[in-house]
Amino acid sequence: MVVRYSQKVRNDVTDLIKAGTSDEDIIKQTGISSRTLRCWRRDVQYRGVAGGTLNQKPGRPATIQVHIEEAIRDYLLSRPDASYDEVLWFIFDEFDILISRWTLHRLYESRGWEKDYLRRRALDHAALYRAAWLNTVRDLHTYQVVFVD
Repeated sequence: MVVRYSQKVRNDVTDLIKAGTSDEDIIKQTGISSRTLRCWRRDVQYRGVAGGTLNQKPGRPATIQVHIEEAIRDYLLSRPDASYDEVLWFIFDEFDILISRWTLHRLYESRGWEKDYLRRRALDHAALYRAAWLNTVRDLHTYQVVFVD
């Protein structure tokens, strides 16, 4: 059974390890196992803190961080018909990161980004841009506008 120790116990063990207290004394004072103490001693040596934080996620860190995901979303809103390969090249050009098509597919699935959804969002943005443009052009007179064919 896995025991989740509180942050107070972790801080106490960190302080005791840094103070040079013996293993037996730390185990008696805090009630942790010798195996946990060995692991936490290693953590204090390398990171300065005993154990991970309580909100630390287990497993591998995500390949696509939040800022990359936002950039992908903005790119897809500007180009809703972009293929997987175009988005992969965009990620590589902007962030110098290689990801697989499957990783991109999982991102699309988890966020609900489907082609129809992206096209509708792009049309909404186009309507906003069109309204802003018409608002700007409305104040112009015909002699101020030059059309080039």
